[in-house]
Amino acid sequence: MSLTSPIHYDSFDSITLGTECRYLVYLPPAYEAEPDRRFPVVFWLHGANGRPPAALPMMLRLELEIARGTAPQMIVISPDGLGNTWWCDTKDGARPAETVLVRELVPRVDATWRTTGARDGRAIEGFSMGGFGAAHIAFKYPELFRAVSIASGALHTPEQVRKERAGRFVEVFGGDMDYCTAESPWTLAEKNADTIRERLAIRISVGQDDELRPKNEALSMLLSDLDIEYTFGLVESEEHKLGQLYERIEDPFSFYAEVFAAHAGEIEPARNTRMLGNFTDRLRDGMRDGSLHNDAAGVEAVNSLVEEFRQSLEF
Repeated sequence: MSLTSPIHYDSFDSITLGTECRYLVYLPPAYEAEPDRRFPVVFWLHGANGRPPAALPMMLRLELEIARGTAPQMIVISPDGLGNTWWCDTKDGARPAETVLVRELVPRVDATWRTTGARDGRAIEGFSMGGFGAAHIAFKYPELFRAVSIASGALHTPEQVRKERAGRFVEVFGGDMDYCTAESPWTLAEKNADTIRERLAIRISVGQDDELRPKNEALSMLLSDLDIEYTFGLVESEEHKLGQLYERIEDPFSFYAEVFAAHAGEIEPARNTRMLGNFTDRLRDGMRDGSLHNDAAGVEAVNSLVEEFRQSLEF
C-alpha cells in the first residue's frame, strides 16, 4: 500500500517501549493534491478493548463532510492505547500510553506529515475510554492542544473508578487512590483551570440514552463551575456505540472548522458532488459495520472505498 493512500498504518521505533509502535493515519484529499500545504491534525483515541482502526467511523464521516464542504481538510492520527490504560501511564510503568503519545508520537507526527507543527493546529478527541483519555491529556497538557473533543466519554470520577471499575483501578492505577486522583480529568480540570480557560476549546458529545450521559453531564457542570467555556451536544443514539454516534451527530466538524480557522484554508465541496448520493449510504454502512473497526482487513476495505469515493467526486 502506498504511503499516500488515504488511510494506512505508519510506525516508529519507540524509545519508551523499546519496540515498534504503530498508528493509523488519515490524509485528507488535498494532502496529495497540494504538496506545499500544511494541515491541522486531530489525535483520535480509541475506547476500551479497541485498536487504532476504531477511528474508521470518524474518518469516514470526515471524508463525507469534506466532500460536502462542511469540514476542514485535516489529518487524523489514531494511536494504540496499549490496552485498557485509559491513556494514562500505568502505575507499574509497564504500559506508558500517555508518555508514548505526548513525548514521542506528537513530535513524530509533526516530523513525518505536513502538519502545522503548532499548538493551534492540533487537537485531541476520543470515544468512551478514549474520551477519558482525551480529557486527561488535554487538561494535563493544554500547552500542546488547541482543542479537545470528548465523545461519550467514560468520565468516571476517581471514587467511581475505584467502585465501578475495580479491575481497572488496580490494573491502571495500581490500586493507588492518590495516583488515580492525580491523573483524573476532574482533578486536572481544577488544577489547570486558568490555562484551560484561556487556551483550550472543549466539546462534549454524548448519546441521549447512552449509559455514560450522566458522567458527561457531570463533567460539563464542573467546567461551568470553573467558568470554563465548552459546547455540549446530545446525539440521538440509543446505545453506547461508536459507529452510531458518528453516523448521527449533526454537523460534527464545524467545531474544528472554527478552532482551526487559521490553518484550515477555504472549505469547499468536491467538484463532482452529483456522485455524492451514490456513496453516502456506502460510507454510512461502513460507519455502522463494527467488523471493519478493529483489524487490518477493515482498514484495507475502508481505504479502498475512500479511494473510489475520491476518484468519483474528483477531489
